[in-house]
Formats: sequence, C-alpha cells, structure tokens
Amino acid sequence: LSVSEQEYKIFPSGAGQFQDRGNLMEGEEKQLEPREDSTANLIRNFLDCVKSRKQPLCPLEEGHRSTSFAHLANIALEKKTRIEWDPVKERVTNCEKANELLHYEYREPWRL
Repeated sequence: LSVSEQEYKIFPSGAGQFQDRGNLMEGEEKQLEPREDSTANLIRNFLDCVKSRKQPLCPLEEGHRSTSFAHLANIALEKKTRIEWDPVKERVTNCEKANELLHYEYREPWRL
C-alpha cells in the first residue's frame, strides 16, 4: 500500500514461499479529489490550542506513537532485519545499529 494526499496504490501480494495460488488480491490505484492541506490544518490546530489551552485534534503522545510505527518500519528496511521494540524504553532490543537511527543531530541551538 502506498498512500499520499493525492492518491493511493495497492500492490498485489504474491503467494508465499510454499504457496502456489497466485496473487492473493488484485492491485488498485485511485486518484483522490483535491482537498485542503491536512498537515497545514493540523499545524494550525496545534498553534490555536497552544493559545487556547484546548486539546488538539492529535495529542502529542498520540502523534508520537502513531508515527513511531512508520519510522520503525523504515529503520527495519534500512537495516534489512526484523526489529523488536521496547515501547517503554523506546529502544530496539535486538539490533543496536538500529538504535543509531532513532535520533539525528539537531541544528544549533537545539539539542535533546
């Protein structure tokens, strides 16, 4: 599955190593109707909530947790290995090299 704000594509999944039944599903592609910029809307909502002290549409913890899955998938692809994640410590437990990709160097004067 490949998704953007403009389109989505579903790529058919083939049978596994010991299966001979062909594709498990058909591929699909669809152009989506132009819409408002959802990222800009979330940023505007967040800034409004800083001022009003209301709860944003996507709370920070929820946003962090939901994007972690995509980041971890990219790290696993980069390292070409299955990774095991400790959500409490927020560390990969079976590949120390993968942990090096969890952070990056911030520009000055920002730091962790």
